[in-house]
Amino acid sequence: MSNRCRGRLLPAIVAVLSLGSTALAQPECTLPQPLPPCGSDSVTVKKRATMTLPAGTFGDVRVRNGGTLILQAGDYVLCSLHVSRRGSLLFASAATIRVSGDVRFSNSTFIGPAPDATISPCDVELLVNGASVTVQRNADVRLALCAPNASLRVNKGADLVGTFFAHKKRIHRVVIQGCPAAPATTSTATTSSSTSSTTTTSTTSTSATTGPSTTTTTTTSTSTTLPACSILGSPCGTTCGGRGFCYFHCDSSSDVCLYGDSCTASTCTSDSGCPSGQVCATVNSCTPGPGNNTVCCSSCL
Repeated sequence: MSNRCRGRLLPAIVAVLSLGSTALAQPECTLPQPLPPCGSDSVTVKKRATMTLPAGTFGDVRVRNGGTLILQAGDYVLCSLHVSRRGSLLFASAATIRVSGDVRFSNSTFIGPAPDATISPCDVELLVNGASVTVQRNADVRLALCAPNASLRVNKGADLVGTFFAHKKRIHRVVIQGCPAAPATTSTATTSSSTSSTTTTSTTSTSATTGPSTTTTTTTSTSTTLPACSILGSPCGTTCGGRGFCYFHCDSSSDVCLYGDSCTASTCTSDSGCPSGQVCATVNSCTPGPGNNTVCCSSCL
């Protein structure tokens, strides 16, 4: 299968697009008529916080730095959409998002299926009636975009997975790939570029009585190395077979990649509050309080 790009056939596999090039385009792109009006209730996800938003009609939607917004199955109608630096917009299931205004994905953001979602990026439709769709440097965007009235601008270092249609396109040397089969575990996106790691140590002591008054105690220490990651609240590229997710590790105060499918909700504040072999992590704050959620997760290694 191929897609037409300025009169030339562009293979829908992997391409590096330079200044002035066009992205993989849908055969046709038509917004539904009549367009539903957006609402008056704005939604803001605070810095490093996580929010789950059910389907519905809303006003302006903004995810602040390091925040994570999770959308569920169904139809969403928004006035505008802005995901700030290092923020994430995750889709738990297939969804359609209609935006009457502009869309902006800032530096190092992740937009696409959640780590445990069994959907393809093309199961997420972003329908934009505004004049501008902007994807900033090092953003990772995985969906089907239809913006027939907009100018699409994608800056250097971004990764695009899916289909992208706009009235005008200005692409600054990015990697683009067509939609893979679900679940999406493409290897062209590199959301983790750091080679550093964090090591955690757990200690287990056992005691045994060998005689009437002799007790022997054996202490065993186990160290686990956690790979570092760079975009909190988003997948870690190919780590964990594509199922890794970037969390803030409470004990080491660093961003690490953990096995997303293993994470369970917890009230932990440190590794000691988790089952053996798991660590305490979060995407907002390890301090107990409203909106602060921690999880216990296994390492990818």
